[in-house]
Amino acid sequence: MTPSEDAEGFGVTRRTVTNTVADGRPPAYRLGPRRTRLRLDELQAARRPTRMAV
Repeated sequence: MTPSEDAEGFGVTRRTVTNTVADGRPPAYRLGPRRTRLRLDELQAARRPTRMAV
């Protein structure tokens, strides 16, 4: 999926997806100098809330 497709599917901006990828979660796969692809399962895992210890 492209970052734009991911943003639309999750109801966030493309910039949010780009910033999340820049942080390293989820991993992004480069296909040339301008193409970036993400795996849906990795993106969904990154979007899940994490539990905090109390």
